[in-house]
Amino acid sequence: MQLANKGYHELFLDKELVEKSKELGFSLSKTFENKLKHLIMQFSIAIK
Repeated sequence: MQLANKGYHELFLDKELVEKSKELGFSLSKTFENKLKHLIMQFSIAIK
């Protein structure tokens, strides 16, 4: 993992979603990052 490209960002998330994701062992940072990359890729393809 490249920490040099990482930064601190504050997000406001539904408390129940955060609690459930912790119960399931999800990494919120990695999950959000992967989903955001996927959405950007889809959006980039759609606007071409």
